Amino acid sequence: MPLPPATKLPLAVRKNLRDDFEANKETFEKEISDLLGTEWKIDINPLAIYPYGTDSFSKDCLGSCLKSYMEGVTWRLKYWLEKEANEAKDEINTVCFAHTITFGVDESGKFTYGGVVVDDGSLKIVFKEGNLGVNVNDTLETLSAALNDAPVKDGSPLSVQSRLSIARDYNPKVEEWTKKFSDMLGVPITLNPNFEENFAVCKARSRGKKSELRDDWETIIGEMTLKYWEGAHWVMNYKKFGDDDMLQEAFTDEISKNQIEFRVAEKLKKGSGYNECFHEDGVLILQTTPENFGTNVDQACEGIVDIF
Repeated sequence: MPLPPATKLPLAVRKNLRDDFEANKETFEKEISDLLGTEWKIDINPLAIYPYGTDSFSKDCLGSCLKSYMEGVTWRLKYWLEKEANEAKDEINTVCFAHTITFGVDESGKFTYGGVVVDDGSLKIVFKEGNLGVNVNDTLETLSAALNDAPVKDGSPLSVQSRLSIARDYNPKVEEWTKKFSDMLGVPITLNPNFEENFAVCKARSRGKKSELRDDWETIIGEMTLKYWEGAHWVMNYKKFGDDDMLQEAFTDEISKNQIEFRVAEKLKKGSGYNECFHEDGVLILQTTPENFGTNVDQACEGIVDIF
């Protein structure tokens, strides 16, 4: 239960708030707005925060404390945006539709010092009771996870973290691998990552009580799908598909749609193992299961010669 807000702050605290926080608030708002490409506001009630202060920094110098938090927010936000693809701006602006940064105590109990959550469309910086002013630079360290945990309003079949992974790790490189397959096989190849269907299968499995699906699957779905393409290309190149006319002819005869698809299925057709490949309706299928997603990615195409 949150502590009741203060009714009035000491003069020294009010002065520190005015000089250190309020005087810099518009600057922080402009920096954040410039980073995100749309207007954002900061909405913090010092009266609600003051009762949680436990030392001279968090209580007597509350303005300096809040300023430090906002400095950490702008620094972490800039770092996050530089690490992610351009789509990251759209993600945070869409999920945090109020375009407001708020501040308060962590009522979830999941943070050791502090963190961030999405609360009614606002990006809320939170601190654990007793740790106000501690690790002020790290609150946005779990920003992607906070966006991912927010209620879905856009109806997308993919989560925020999976979309970020695809935009960051898959989209910039898939054209290169499409060209490599096409050059090797002498026909224009299409790569189908099957993201939405694969996500749905993995998500359903992750809800199981005894799921062996790796915990980070959403954050690496783009990277790992690309690695399946890389592994398949390496195997096919090693088996001389780029040089052997007979192998190329067998490929084009059976893979009539010139398409390679990656699929996560409940179980393998062959019954056991990590991965398998087969052709289906003119498409080469690379298949794995949720539990083995990301395991032995370079072997998914190992038996390709035997399927023709």
